[in-house]
Amino acid sequence: DRPLRATDDADRAARLAEVRTELSRLETELAERGVGLRPPVNARENEERFAPVMARFVRFTIHATNQGEPCIDELEIFSAATPDAAARNVALASAGATATSSGDFPNNPKHRLEHIHDGRFGNSQSWISNQNGGGWAQIELAEPTRIDRIVWQRDREQQFADRLAIDYVIEVAEQPGEWRVVASSQDRLPFQGSNDETLRKYLSELAKSADDATRARIDRWKALRAERQQLDRPALVAYAGKFQTPPPTYRLYRGDPMQPRDQVAPDSLEVLGSLGLDKAAPEQQRRVAFANWLIAADNPLTARVM
Repeated sequence: DRPLRATDDADRAARLAEVRTELSRLETELAERGVGLRPPVNARENEERFAPVMARFVRFTIHATNQGEPCIDELEIFSAATPDAAARNVALASAGATATSSGDFPNNPKHRLEHIHDGRFGNSQSWISNQNGGGWAQIELAEPTRIDRIVWQRDREQQFADRLAIDYVIEVAEQPGEWRVVASSQDRLPFQGSNDETLRKYLSELAKSADDATRARIDRWKALRAERQQLDRPALVAYAGKFQTPPPTYRLYRGDPMQPRDQVAPDSLEVLGSLGLDKAAPEQQRRVAFANWLIAADNPLTARVM
């Protein structure tokens, strides 16, 4: 299969970048107005971005899950990038961070607290709370750090989708107990909000109680979201054949593929002449020989079809 390049690929890519930027801006503005339009949580990966803030402690508190005790396979906390230093995951145990929790799933080596910041992903290296539908996990950084992004998920390997935190709050503090909320599920779409019908109903209810400025932003967000879906569609793909060394061809006894006899070379009907190819001729050579035979002036079949 080969993607078919469109003449407007560069323009589409540029427009897609513009749409994504405007969507992000609108989502921030609407969140400030109490309207949550960030993507709903998913089991594979969730990103939380916020204004840079100094933190020594980061606490992830879960109030509800889609099923069972909450599970997090990795909680990544990134330092804010500077002209002199790239962003890095400061939550890792190898970076000097330590983890505590409200309680851990008992007697299972796959689900231990230390797995929440060991740099490994997947269900087999995850933390699970001991509370059905709730609990918290906390990371103490090696030193106060300016952070601006957190990434978390239930299972980056996408083998499991249960135990997903769907109602949560993330807080930071420089000193113990001085908590400040930096992210939560409140500005996200409902857990099943990616379903078009659910989303339509959700936005319709929001619009009923919104002022004119908020409704205008919601309408603009819907239009941009639809445009993004169009621009995000994968390129058309054409089947151009299998470019590989062809297997041997055999004369079949009574036409039965289960009863091969003598190996034969690629060729045309004997009465129409030969392609002159060896049995081991490569695919490219076979195609060229066939094309030349097909367009030959003395080939009666081509003229008959034309």
